[in-house]
Amino acid sequence: MEASVAPAMEQKRNVPPYVAHKTLINFLEGLRRATPSRIDKSIMQSLSGAVQGQLMAALHFFALIDVGGRPSDVLIALVHSEGPDRQRLFQGIVNRSYGFIFNSSVDLERVTRKEVEEIFAAQGVKGETLRKSIGLFLALATDARIRMSPHIPSGPGTRAGTIRRRRASTKQRINDSQEVVQSLQWSQVLLAKFPSFDPSWSDNVKTRWFDSFEELMKRAN
Repeated sequence: MEASVAPAMEQKRNVPPYVAHKTLINFLEGLRRATPSRIDKSIMQSLSGAVQGQLMAALHFFALIDVGGRPSDVLIALVHSEGPDRQRLFQGIVNRSYGFIFNSSVDLERVTRKEVEEIFAAQGVKGETLRKSIGLFLALATDARIRMSPHIPSGPGTRAGTIRRRRASTKQRINDSQEVVQSLQWSQVLLAKFPSFDPSWSDNVKTRWFDSFEELMKRAN
């Protein structure tokens, strides 16, 4: 039983992580005050259970903690680094952890998004997890100042832009609908107050009624 569990755990640790880049960076910044002797979920109480699991998987994947959760020397150095020093540390982490892409036959300065997706998919990730894991890789590559192909659009950024455009479009449609409803309600109020046509009226009164009714219809439209 134990022999079968260990390989399974090792395989899981080798799957590219997909925690949000901001979550990872914020966690590292939070360790500046005091790096604990062991990294575990008890120091991640502000995060949901799912995100805690994603963060722990990322720390293992990047070899920032060992199997027992003890911080590595790299983690301690990363937490207390800034500027060029932090950049160099990220370069080492990214190059080592994402060896499956750096050691592949693709030219990272010319590769397409589809090629990157295929390489990551071969590591056992798919669907939404695939998109998130690539997004984390690209964000960390930016932190490390690693030159990447201009043919790889930013996953998170593109998605965020799409969401913002959809929200703006939805908001505009709601506003337009509200204006139409208000216009209809106002025209209904005017029509309710408008006198009903009476055939017994004089021709002069009838003419004024028709003129007024026509003007009302124009305003309602």
